[in-house]
Amino acid sequence: MKYLLLLACLFISASLLPTPANADTDQSAEIEAFKILGTRTEWFEPDDSSPLEFNKNISTELMTKTDIGGSNWKAEYFGTTGTNWTEIRCGAPWEPEYTPAISNLSPIPDAISSITLYISAKQTGNSLDAIRLEVSETPDMNGSPVAVIENPDVNSVAQPYTLVIPEPKANLFYRIEFDCQTKLDTKSQGWLAVSSLTFYRIPSPVPTISAANDPNGSPDHIEILSESGDLHLIVHEYDVDNNFYREITGPTAGPAPSRSAPQYSDSWTNKVASANETYSLYFPSEQGHYIYIRAKTVDGETHSPETATIYTSAGIETGVDSPASDLTDDSAPQYFTLQGMRVASPSAPGTYIVRSNGRSRKIRI
Repeated sequence: MKYLLLLACLFISASLLPTPANADTDQSAEIEAFKILGTRTEWFEPDDSSPLEFNKNISTELMTKTDIGGSNWKAEYFGTTGTNWTEIRCGAPWEPEYTPAISNLSPIPDAISSITLYISAKQTGNSLDAIRLEVSETPDMNGSPVAVIENPDVNSVAQPYTLVIPEPKANLFYRIEFDCQTKLDTKSQGWLAVSSLTFYRIPSPVPTISAANDPNGSPDHIEILSESGDLHLIVHEYDVDNNFYREITGPTAGPAPSRSAPQYSDSWTNKVASANETYSLYFPSEQGHYIYIRAKTVDGETHSPETATIYTSAGIETGVDSPASDLTDDSAPQYFTLQGMRVASPSAPGTYIVRSNGRSRKIRI
């Protein structure tokens, strides 16, 4: 079959329109990953030998020319007018084996938690039996639907209908099918109009910290991202003997090395980037040194839990840990302040890091 090109629509925010009973998911904890909006499309009619010859004007596949959400997209057995459109339509008198569907042609890097569609009825006397969503690790979609909306009550006003993915994962394929029943006598564009698709994901509650590689695959720098609020960061560098060397990023950071780690309460703030802006750090330049990264999200007056990671001068991540201890008995609890200083046991009020049996956690006194 010839290839193709999809998706477009008016920019309609789901939060500005009424939500019908079908859209019963609470998206307050989700953020928009991407939206399929008005794009240029190519419209391919079947050739003379195609079984779809009987209905050329809607027996088409549409495919995006641009990357949307990390993938190109395809719409099968929809109709539209021209190559720029504000909606695609289905529900003309198809033969039963042809099911209108929208799908991606390469895996989506985001872990999608739900998809909201805006659909409307352009002609009365027809019905939409179901909207089905299939999710798969491969494009053949050989599994069962993960979400189904039965008998949506579609009317002439575009309304949102939400399909929820029970187990969001990265790098998956998605296929949305429409069981459009029709009473139309003419082979026109169809009565059911799809005007937008919005894909949502659940944001990370704390910033993500990861190493980025250069084109040769070698560790190059550290990337830190806060999805749900401003990124706040404190980075301390330690020498080969685990002594505090300097504060790279923080309220008291400066060019001259310091010999004592600054003390910060749990309410510390040090904004380095806004939400969804990647902040980059380099590994320590001196061999044997390592950096202790403390990061959190701040949204207004709300502070997320703090996350911490150590990176060595070789670009090696040593995990969520406090600066090193000389104890060899890993089963005995080891206590550290948030500045990386080891203490015999928590005494003064505050937050401490406890390491035991190879795992680290925070406690508050």
